[in-house]
Amino acid sequence: MVTHHLNPTLVARYFFFECPRYLRLQAMPLGARQVGRLPSGALRPSLAARFLTEEGERWETEVVTELIPAGRLHMAAPGMPNPGKHRLAPARTQTLLGTARPGEYLFQATLVPPRDLLAPYGLDPALCRFNECIPDLLAMLDGGLVRVVDVKASELLRGSHRVQVALYAIVLDRVLRGLGLPLRADVERGGVWLHGQEEPEWFELAPGMRVLRDFFAGDLPPMLAAD
Repeated sequence: MVTHHLNPTLVARYFFFECPRYLRLQAMPLGARQVGRLPSGALRPSLAARFLTEEGERWETEVVTELIPAGRLHMAAPGMPNPGKHRLAPARTQTLLGTARPGEYLFQATLVPPRDLLAPYGLDPALCRFNECIPDLLAMLDGGLVRVVDVKASELLRGSHRVQVALYAIVLDRVLRGLGLPLRADVERGGVWLHGQEEPEWFELAPGMRVLRDFFAGDLPPMLAAD
């Protein structure tokens, strides 16, 4: 059995493009693709795709440098651990979750999902599991609540955005439970910081949670088994 590797961005792209083959190929390990003589999945991005990526990075930079008040953001130095990224390592993420105060944000925290993350949906970890997940922002709220915020260079809140934030919240919930910290993930509300907005747009996660439940329990297994 081929073990497929998922992440919230990949799942959200599936809901945007509605292309099972794209999800299956991108989730398949490179070795399995080579054995099956399938495309590597590494495509040269088009000019439009590069523009959108660069625009997203510019907006992300504006949010963390201009819109979040000084002194309220925790982020890694550039290049730690990946060149050009501000990603917080898992150990640093755990430390900051335990010390950050309400009103502060963690930028590009690394969440390490448990191997059996999808077990509640009846999915075998041997079929698929989640890699490390890196939400754009974790907002620390009163009462030990931690809320997911995704930054999007989009002027409209899309269904795929809602699904992605809901999935990050599921991952965050399991991670916090495993760490044993006096914190709890907000699994009721999340946010997307849309392009040009002064603050995130908040929304209920319940619809996205229902979509994900049906997807993991019903649609995903036969989709991956089609290999």
